[in-house]
Amino acid sequence: MGSAAYSGGQIWFSKPLGESFALVDVAGLSNVRVYQNNQLLGKTNAHGKLFLGNLAPYIGQQIFIDDRDIPLDIALDSVLKNATPRAGTAALVNFSAKKIFALTGRLNAQWKSGTIPVVEASLTISEGSEIIATTSTGPDGDFYLENIEKMTAGKSYRFTAITGAYECSGKLVIPNLKKTLIDLGVITCEQAHAN
Repeated sequence: MGSAAYSGGQIWFSKPLGESFALVDVAGLSNVRVYQNNQLLGKTNAHGKLFLGNLAPYIGQQIFIDDRDIPLDIALDSVLKNATPRAGTAALVNFSAKKIFALTGRLNAQWKSGTIPVVEASLTISEGSEIIATTSTGPDGDFYLENIEKMTAGKSYRFTAITGAYECSGKLVIPNLKKTLIDLGVITCEQAHAN
């Protein structure tokens, strides 16, 4: 025999209810595994929710989700939450998420007799006097930059890259931000000079 409970604006059906229960909401993400005390309790539904019908009242219980089920372009506030429901009530366990927008590309510079990758440089992106973001370049002049929500599509930003030997600068134009990972391709510094 089953039970029904009303929580989060919806009626939920489950096995016989315990003294307390919880509604887990994983930011609308479906098929995310939900655990309590290393025991799999189920997966979120198509709306990112899972009803837990048997929790102990007045005791903090750790509810965690398997981050392997979270898409790579989503950042969660946490994968672990505590639920402490009162007797006969539901605890709402919300996991917040946001989409990650990132830039990637490779930076080159005209230096001495040719074009070289700007390797292991400190890279700063700015708008006027405000620094928008900082990162570094890798062994091929490659860079990766997350959290670019402050940037506006179609707008031009200045960058400065500083290595041990030289400094170079130029501009980045941000394309449409509909994609979560934007590859800017190869960018060449407009100016380069020795430190």
